[in-house]
Amino acid sequence: MKLNEYLSNLNFKEKVIFFPQLPFLFYKSRIKKVPLYATDLIVPINGQKTVLSLLWRGPENYVPVWFSKIDFKAVLGDEKIFLDIGSNIGLFSAMVFKETKANVYLFEINPSINKLLKRMAKDLDKSKINIFGGGLSNKKCKQNISFDSNFSLMGTLDIDRYKDKNNFKTQGQVQVYTLDSLSKSLLQDKKIGMIKLDVEGWEDKVLMGAKKLLKRDFPQILFEANRPGDFEKCEKILKPIGYKFFKLSETDWLAKI
Repeated sequence: MKLNEYLSNLNFKEKVIFFPQLPFLFYKSRIKKVPLYATDLIVPINGQKTVLSLLWRGPENYVPVWFSKIDFKAVLGDEKIFLDIGSNIGLFSAMVFKETKANVYLFEINPSINKLLKRMAKDLDKSKINIFGGGLSNKKCKQNISFDSNFSLMGTLDIDRYKDKNNFKTQGQVQVYTLDSLSKSLLQDKKIGMIKLDVEGWEDKVLMGAKKLLKRDFPQILFEANRPGDFEKCEKILKPIGYKFFKLSETDWLAKI
């Protein structure tokens, strides 16, 4: 069944819960008609029947306006790796991979999304797309994971940062590690060229657990700071290492030596 044929048979309720990002649609060019089977589109996310990509209008609607200003190929070269920490369903990683063909590591705490990421890895290049299902922090431990009841793709380890935290429901625990501790076992001591960090207020904790790698490789860091104090927490960790900061948008920053 073709994508457009399948969509025409959906009722309104099903269409409302479509999520407009599917990385392999981006990677397989900007064509509007993609031959997908219905089973590829309906996925269980946190127990909900969710269908993806109805509102896909081409990648230009979801690519950050500053994306083209960064020469990812020059930053990563032929050997450095890209870390996507808080990858969600991996759109940003798909974009970077399309530009660079670099080895990409995706970190996502939502177990349901990880199923989609494995599909993406298969579609792009399983030998270069690496999926890690645990979380990252400043110490190894088990951490409660909570999801927004209004948007099941929104997972967080820190519901206290949200004014509407009553909308979040804790659904078990996830194992978290420090990035430094994964240097050999996961990253195989490969040099990190760039890190994208979007973990809903957990950015400073991830950076604290990555100090050794930051001082070894000095990777460029793209990070989000969308609440008061978020930027200052990251700045306090990175500035003593020698990082300088460049504002890309109201909430996005680039840190580099």
